[in-house]
Amino acid sequence: MKPATTMNLVMGQVIQHHRKGKELKQADFAKALGITQSAYSRLERGESTFSFTQLLRMAPLCGVSADRLVEQAMTTSKALDRLGVHVILDISLVEKLNWLWVSDDVLADAVRAKSKHGATRGRKR
Repeated sequence: MKPATTMNLVMGQVIQHHRKGKELKQADFAKALGITQSAYSRLERGESTFSFTQLLRMAPLCGVSADRLVEQAMTTSKALDRLGVHVILDISLVEKLNWLWVSDDVLADAVRAKSKHGATRGRKR
């Protein structure tokens, strides 16, 4: 039987890597998320699932986009699978990641539309 881990833990480890790289403490992230340090610690250990809002709030603290955090977690998951470690996906996390990608697309469309509208507003007629 293959050893296993969870996608929640993989995501927690990716975020922990960024947090430590920025020399920030769990308490710093917890404060930014409005949760206790112990609740944040459970997120990094994969014992709790990050909410959509938490991922969006943590990304700037990590110095990357939320989409990049997800991409790094998926890359790590694939690497673990190649090493023979099965990564168990939590359906609620998958749903949140899908919303993140949809939201990024909607946001990008809104920015493009605003830029287009703003570009025509300033022109002389």
